[in-house]
Amino acid sequence: MEAGYLYYLGPESFTTATYAKVHPDGSHGAPETLVIGDTVTQSWAAGRLKIGDIVLCREDNGDGSYDFFLIDAAQSSQKKGMHLLRGVPHPFTARGMPATKLCWLDYRLRSQLTAGQSAIIELELPA
Repeated sequence: MEAGYLYYLGPESFTTATYAKVHPDGSHGAPETLVIGDTVTQSWAAGRLKIGDIVLCREDNGDGSYDFFLIDAAQSSQKKGMHLLRGVPHPFTARGMPATKLCWLDYRLRSQLTAGQSAIIELELPA
């Protein structure tokens, strides 16, 4: 991972398991994929990240771990592909988390997001 990039957390970012929901009448529902583990170290984010989250990689710690910020994303109605992003101003550390690179952010946008402010950014999210 590289500092300054936004990343999308897909199923490959987590340890997952697929379960079939069993209804009270004994019939099986559609299978669900549940996150059962992540690579987040001891922090507020451990066990809270989910498939589809966006994170900002802030720093490579040089020991196989990286500092991240969780990003809240909401579709902006102004233009297709534009997203209103807001950073959660609490960094967390994870190691070896595979993710899909979305886009690089300049210093101004990174500073806004890591301070918990909002920014409108054009990016294409994986389907």
